[in-house]
Amino acid sequence: MTRKRETRSLTLMIVPHSERPPVALRIPLWIIPTSIALLLLLLVGFFYLALSNHSLSARIGELAEQQTVHEAREREMRLTILTQQEEVTTLSRSVDRFRVGMLEIENLSRQIRDLIGLDDNAMITATATVPPTSSGMLGGQGGSELGDYGMSLAVEAVGELGELELLLPESTDELNVLLGALTARVERISPEKRDDPEELERQLRLLAAAPKAWPLEGPVTSEFGYRALPSTGELEFHQALDIGAWYGTPVRATKAGKVAFAGWRPGLGWTVILEHEMGFSTIYGHNSWYSVDPGDIVEEGQEIALSGDSGRSTGPHLHYEIQLNGVPVDPMIYLTLGQE
Repeated sequence: MTRKRETRSLTLMIVPHSERPPVALRIPLWIIPTSIALLLLLLVGFFYLALSNHSLSARIGELAEQQTVHEAREREMRLTILTQQEEVTTLSRSVDRFRVGMLEIENLSRQIRDLIGLDDNAMITATATVPPTSSGMLGGQGGSELGDYGMSLAVEAVGELGELELLLPESTDELNVLLGALTARVERISPEKRDDPEELERQLRLLAAAPKAWPLEGPVTSEFGYRALPSTGELEFHQALDIGAWYGTPVRATKAGKVAFAGWRPGLGWTVILEHEMGFSTIYGHNSWYSVDPGDIVEEGQEIALSGDSGRSTGPHLHYEIQLNGVPVDPMIYLTLGQE
């Protein structure tokens, strides 16, 4: 017969204060180490959770600090971008003002050229067209893209400003030349005609329309004004220039116009007379031959005759006369302007 294995246990007696009988609790001994082990496991788990919570709290604090730093840097970046945007806008406005100033200089130069009759092709100011830069162009970008875009606009505006600055000396030089030419023409106008702006402008336009080219190359042998006759010594008013030239030298029109006369005139011999704008006319006398007919339209510089000594002449030369509304004027007033 098999004996039943005895189980070791611990008995706890609970004796109540009342008349109730004592209570006996029988606790197996294996429960005690098991309970201790479970308690130790609970303690280890608690400490692990406590350490994990501490580490997690530290990580959360670190992330919060990084977020604060990131937000601060982002605010700083946005402030920098806004500053760049304002600088780009200011720079763009400066470029626009500079461009407007250059256009005003060009317009002023064109007006002066038109007033004094200088050829537009003689002096041309190259004016760059600068597209206006608007600060609103920066509104739709974000982050570093906005900064890069603003910087690219700033670099572009600086480049355009640099190009305009390179054109400024040329424009200024041209304007100075034009002002010098304008001053030279004003000095040729009598003082009493300078006080009235309308009369001054009319006189300047007359100077602009006047023939200024030389009909041929050669020395001036007799000027406009009174001179003594070689035969009698008496004073005579000479209403033209005598320009020395070899026989057969080409004579050219000093201004575009219409042939009013081509033929023989007493004293002047073979003569060509051209009519020009604003009441000017030019007379070319003592020619040996002429190549135009009345009614022909000639261009400035076109050959119209050959020099000679026809008519009352002591040798080959050209009688060159300028008349304004039928009144002879000194050709040197306009020839010196042409030399400028």
